[in-house]
Amino acid sequence: RQIARAPGKPVAYELGSICEYDGFLLTAFSRFDAEQRAFLSTKDYITCMLNFWQEVARVYAGRAVVVPLMGAGITRFIGYSNISAQELLELMLYTLKLSRIALRPGTTITLMVRASTRQRINFYKLRTLL
Repeated sequence: RQIARAPGKPVAYELGSICEYDGFLLTAFSRFDAEQRAFLSTKDYITCMLNFWQEVARVYAGRAVVVPLMGAGITRFIGYSNISAQELLELMLYTLKLSRIALRPGTTITLMVRASTRQRINFYKLRTLL
């Protein structure tokens, strides 16, 4: 979904909006400050992920989906100097659950986590979120 934008590019997209391009999903994931630096608050992240799961259900419609751990790279979170991979993964799973998207039988969602990041995640703790 597009929203109006004042200076710079004439079109902005709602956080979590998806555009499919060459087999990939491009996602509106952050806001920009006056110096064109991307940032996100945790409230923005949760809103983004809730919209993202709705968009995934709409765009992928039954196909397998592979999603990276969103926010684990160079994302600037306002109010947090460091948000852990564990917290990000928990938020992704929690928002997936909250979104209540209806997936077709056989649809799979795979969350990809780098090998170097896996060591910092307690996967047993994640089972309680599902």
